[in-house]
Amino acid sequence: GVDVLSDVGDLGFYSGHVGSLNLNGFDQTVRDVLVVGATGFEAQHPGYSAMYVTSATPATLKLTGAGTYAPHNLNFRGAASLHYAGTGRLALTNTASTTTGSLTVSGGEVALLAGATWANCTNVVVSGSGKLTLDAGVAAKGAFSREATVSVSDAGTIAIPAGETVVVRYLWRDGEPTFSGFYREGFVTGGGTLRVRKSSRKAGFRMLIK
Repeated sequence: GVDVLSDVGDLGFYSGHVGSLNLNGFDQTVRDVLVVGATGFEAQHPGYSAMYVTSATPATLKLTGAGTYAPHNLNFRGAASLHYAGTGRLALTNTASTTTGSLTVSGGEVALLAGATWANCTNVVVSGSGKLTLDAGVAAKGAFSREATVSVSDAGTIAIPAGETVVVRYLWRDGEPTFSGFYREGFVTGGGTLRVRKSSRKAGFRMLIK
């Protein structure tokens, strides 16, 4: 469908209130998600507001801005997906996303903090120079579904804290299938581990990558 909102505008939620955006099966592109306060748009302070994006059928909210803000209490429900294609940093915190949609980072950074898990998400994409950062609490709770397929480009990275392991089903690297195993360096930063349960190659085997 055609974007209803301007793709060069910002999506604002009023500070101190619960707000929602129902995509209703239509993709939407905006620059940033911000909080509207008494003096205009302002950075979000954790705990002030709750915001969610939902859709009963698959639809994607794409963010293209360059903003770097304090963490948002922003979560995704239903079949709504998030595609961050900006050059800034989007930090989600406090509330878990229950969506079955996808999480895509194709630029900038998306950080999942303080319980902002995507436990039902089975498709995680880090493309371009995107960076996906998980804090220790999110990693420990299971950032994504154990059935997730994770695709990471040659320049993309996933930051997992030391001592934590994130478990997924399949891994694709720069468009190529990989083997099952434990991935701890290269595209995995932060000292943690990405455990891949199944080989996406036809004749795979388990291996340890230090």
